[in-house]
Amino acid sequence: MRTSLAVMVCLLVAALATTAVAQGPPSQYERLEQLEPYVGFWRGDFQPSDGAAGTLFANAHWTSNRSYLQIQWSFEADVAERTRRVPMVTVVLGWDGKHEQIRCWTFHPAGALVGPVSVTDDGMVINEAGTTFEGEPMSNKATYKIEGDQLKVTITDSKVGGESKPDMSLTLTKRERRRRQAQ
Repeated sequence: MRTSLAVMVCLLVAALATTAVAQGPPSQYERLEQLEPYVGFWRGDFQPSDGAAGTLFANAHWTSNRSYLQIQWSFEADVAERTRRVPMVTVVLGWDGKHEQIRCWTFHPAGALVGPVSVTDDGMVINEAGTTFEGEPMSNKATYKIEGDQLKVTITDSKVGGESKPDMSLTLTKRERRRRQAQ
């Protein structure tokens, strides 16, 4: 009886250990899957404070191994009777194993920022800090919120070189990406 009890305990322990090893730690995607609602092609009107009105695009997609969510921002405007689309900002969201949280890396024409990401039922908040290419400090807080087919992005507390910048609110609508027809 003792032997069968000992054998059963050993089998139970082995089964539990095998299950734990087989499951392993969550994949990068499993840690980031709460960002899935942000995936898509977003578009909205935009009037920069220092330029012509145009259209703002955000293309949010998973990298090929689904370890990162990449958001590529671009701006399209009519300049000198030609429509031009200009890449603006690249945002990369991924799992930071050291700090055990989602982290954001933002690259734009002035420099680069990095910061933690908080995801709640209400949206996503990114508090970033970094430097310009000239070495000046810069920081901001970006809040992303999805309401129906709209993505609302608010940039607040922006500073570059210690100088405060105006807050910015953007509203983009999710669109189906049009495929170009082969001719």
